[in-house]
Amino acid sequence: MRLLPLLALLLACGSPPDVPAPRDAGTNQRVRQLAAILDYVAADYPGAVRDGEVVNRLEYTEQQSFLEDAALLAHGLPADAPGAATLGRELAGLRARVDGRAPAGEIAASARGLRKQLLSRYGVVLAPAGNPSRARGQVLWAANCTGCHGPEGRGDGPLAATLDPPATSFHDPEIMAALTPARAFSALTDGLDGTSMLSFGNLAPSDRWSLAFHVVALRHEAGAAVHADGGAAAYERAGRPVAATATRLAGASDAELEASLAGAGLAGDEHAQALAFLRTRAPYQQTGAPFDATRERLATALAAYRAGDPGGARRELGSAYLDGFEPHEAVLGARDAELVIAIERAFLDARAALGEGVPAETAEQHLLRVGALLDRAEERISSGGGTRVAFAGAFLILLREGLEGALLI
Repeated sequence: MRLLPLLALLLACGSPPDVPAPRDAGTNQRVRQLAAILDYVAADYPGAVRDGEVVNRLEYTEQQSFLEDAALLAHGLPADAPGAATLGRELAGLRARVDGRAPAGEIAASARGLRKQLLSRYGVVLAPAGNPSRARGQVLWAANCTGCHGPEGRGDGPLAATLDPPATSFHDPEIMAALTPARAFSALTDGLDGTSMLSFGNLAPSDRWSLAFHVVALRHEAGAAVHADGGAAAYERAGRPVAATATRLAGASDAELEASLAGAGLAGDEHAQALAFLRTRAPYQQTGAPFDATRERLATALAAYRAGDPGGARRELGSAYLDGFEPHEAVLGARDAELVIAIERAFLDARAALGEGVPAETAEQHLLRVGALLDRAEERISSGGGTRVAFAGAFLILLREGLEGALLI
């Protein structure tokens, strides 16, 4: 069966979500830096302005300066992305609201919404290519971070008294509510201007991700709230409201995870234990999720591609689809047929990219995009929802048959 005519027929029946193709490494870097600025504004503006008054002049000036940098970064981005023409105006609007000392909630929502749109428009996924290493994160923390932040991350290291501004305490509930591993990764990569936080860009990306996940786990490591078995069980009882994967958790703050867990009915000790599980255990291991096997194959495909074996990478990618994704496709199709089509397209785009000999960084983004879509798929499977009509399901079966042929050729 020929796949392209079938896709055309499917598209005539309804348009699936648009998933932009990954960009070159330079564009990805600019997008990551711009996303980090928007993360910073969303998290730190409340400490600079309250009730329309500037309460921290230095912090407020830094917010304005960062938004100037954001405008320059946006100006250098390709103009062909969906919505790219409005990015400059949207950033200018955010800057105007900051200059006008708008309410903190409004600024945070605007900055986070713009960040999400930015990453979507340019097809950038900010996440590790594989699971971070808990042991590696602990080693890197002890070797590089305890001098300022202290062994437990309370901002009380031996050098802390000499720092201005002081070292961050990663046990501060207000700070940690908004901190994500992706934001920590950007701080490790770029450093933080105006502070003693230097760049650790000399570390391998996998090391920076392991350290970033360790940072957000620190406040959950000690105390009665951390019981791995109890947290995992509570998470399961809640119906897995959040995909417990490194790709999903990299962009999630504690506040967002807490809201998802509360929405699934968890409270009290169960809520705290499930959050601790998502921070201290889940990113480092398989959790029995439907697409664990798919992700294993994606990681193997990327490793083969980096090792100079594009043919082997394509075979692993085909196995990721046929052995990992396809067995769950019917269940997902009953809940979200459009998401199935988006995943199919992402697999095909990734296979084509590996065949074209794209740079390893671009190949990684293709596979990360598949992983991010699988996270959404797991959450849809867990949450259930309305079924699609049998007509759409039949076409998905045909699409699967066409894709199988395309992946095996």
